[in-house]
Amino acid sequence: MTKRFVSSSSANRAHREKISVFSIPNCATDAGQSASYRAQYPNARFEIVELDASSIGRIITDRTPEALLVIDVALDVPCRNRGIGTALMRRVIGEAHAAGLPVRLSVFTSNSAARRFYLYLGFKAVGSSEINTTLEWREPSSSEERMR
Repeated sequence: MTKRFVSSSSANRAHREKISVFSIPNCATDAGQSASYRAQYPNARFEIVELDASSIGRIITDRTPEALLVIDVALDVPCRNRGIGTALMRRVIGEAHAAGLPVRLSVFTSNSAARRFYLYLGFKAVGSSEINTTLEWREPSSSEERMR
C-alpha cells in the first residue's frame, strides 16, 4: 500500500490539514463501479483519500502515453469546499506537468459545479455530448504565459 500526503489549505482556515492518499489493491474496492473501471482501465491507480485516519473519498487515475486521465474523484459531502479536491487535483496536475502530459477528464454536462471547479483549475472544454463534457488541462504555452 503506497501512502502519499497532500496538503490542503483554505483562505478562511488558520490550519493546514494533512490528507493521506493510499493506493488500494483490487480486492479493497466496491464491486460494481470499480469493477467496471478496472475492466476499462486495467492499469489505473485506485486510491483512497483519508483525513484524520478516516476515509473521505477516492480518486482513480490512469496514466497513458497521451494523457493522465482522471477517471473518478469522489469526496464525502462534509469534506467538500474545504480545499481537499483542489489539493488532490493540483497533485494530479503536478504529476502530469512533470511527465509532460495533459490531464483529461469527463464530467456530466448537467454538473455545473464540477465544470466550474475544473475551469477554475485551468481546464478547458475539448468535447461534449448530451451527457458528458470532456475537459483538458495543458501546460500553458509561453505565449499564453506572457498574456497573463
